[in-house]
Amino acid sequence: KRYSAVYNAFDYYTVSSKAMADVFKRSYGAGENQMLYLGFPRTDALFKEKLEVNTEVKEKKTILYLPTYRENQEELHPLDVEKIKSALSNDYQLVIKLHPHVAKLAASQKDDEFVSWHSDSTTEELIKKADVLITDYSSVAYDYALTHPFGKLIFYWYDKEEYALTTGIQSNVEESLPSKYCTNEEEIIASILSSSVNQLERFNQTWNTYNDGHSVERVAEVVGKWMC
Repeated sequence: KRYSAVYNAFDYYTVSSKAMADVFKRSYGAGENQMLYLGFPRTDALFKEKLEVNTEVKEKKTILYLPTYRENQEELHPLDVEKIKSALSNDYQLVIKLHPHVAKLAASQKDDEFVSWHSDSTTEELIKKADVLITDYSSVAYDYALTHPFGKLIFYWYDKEEYALTTGIQSNVEESLPSKYCTNEEEIIASILSSSVNQLERFNQTWNTYNDGHSVERVAEVVGKWMC
């Protein structure tokens, strides 16, 4: 009801793809006549940055963990950092940034040679440097795929059943994931070490169709015509 009240206040939706338009229509009762297939203006910068990433030579690759917010969350997300460190610390470093609503949970955590906890860095800055992104149900997955079309995107759904009941998951979203979602650290480690390539090209075609670096131009053109 809270989300519907927000979306019902809009006359039009600027969307990045048909798949995203279908979400608004299916979940919030929006109509096709409200959809503007123009892409998200904020992604223009991300699209251009993909030309610059992956050029830096690094001693170790960076794994970025960006979990989303859970209602009434009082504990850290159950990611066994020590287990991942034991398996991957020779070649990787781990960066963790919690959602701003629960960032205080990281206050007692200590950085070491493998893991660092970030609260001041922006998500965009961290995504740009990430060789691997681990997230769950967050829209940062779309930003990462756009910036790193040849990167590795891992979905860590340790609480899928509970999250589906309390918050909700789009019924067909699994079909578009670039790889099978993980439910534990063993699966995460195996996915990172796997030589198989994520299907981020297909993922981008589905969700970032119109996020092509020219969204601002299209939005400005449409608004300009309305003002004439």
